[in-house]
Amino acid sequence: MSPRPLIFISAVSQELRSARQLVANTLTFLGYDPIWQDIFGTSEGDLLGVLRKQISRCNGVVQLVGCCYGAEPPQPTEEFGRVSYTQYEALYTRKIGKKVWYRGVLPTGYYGAFDEIMRSSIVRDRLPTDHRSVL
Repeated sequence: MSPRPLIFISAVSQELRSARQLVANTLTFLGYDPIWQDIFGTSEGDLLGVLRKQISRCNGVVQLVGCCYGAEPPQPTEEFGRVSYTQYEALYTRKIGKKVWYRGVLPTGYYGAFDEIMRSSIVRDRLPTDHRSVL
């Protein structure tokens, strides 16, 4: 195990893959070991179980928040109900008492305030209210 602090990077892959890579590069430069779903894979079976295992060994989670709603587990979770995998990562991290650092990532070419994006009907329809309220 590395003596460097381990940080999980959470993001909707389809939307924020390149932003996540930039955060990983920055964390590495600052002396952290970043991990995220793409690098550890999910071949072990149950994705929620894999996420719990990986997050439990981390010092915290950086969650990149954009405008898209990510993939969901096939069934609502017992702990949090209907959430995306990305939302689950943050909620589970908080549940086990670890720190989550939320970072809003604005779409290219958008120069308005983050809360204006969050009020838009496109986002409101995609992000459940409960998760938005923690931001």
